[in-house]
Amino acid sequence: MNKKGRKEKNKLSCKIKGHLEVLMDLNIRQAIYDNIRGNSQSQFQDVIEDAMKSGEEKMLPGLGVLFELVWKHIDHDMKTQILEALAKSSGK
Repeated sequence: MNKKGRKEKNKLSCKIKGHLEVLMDLNIRQAIYDNIRGNSQSQFQDVIEDAMKSGEEKMLPGLGVLFELVWKHIDHDMKTQILEALAKSSGK
């Protein structure tokens, strides 16, 4: 394969990987939405506390999706409180 052919193959490979990453991201997010649909407040609390207690990295995407849902449904004042708490807990 000539240099131009390899370059085109690499472009295609990168493009496919990019699309797969987007699809995987969407599938993970959707799977999490499906898993939490209909949860009660106590079930959400259990999920959050269990994830933090376990310290497993595989729980981070789920917590990120929960945070995303919270962020979309709170007002400006609550966002400010969360940002202040994050800054305080990070030592800044």
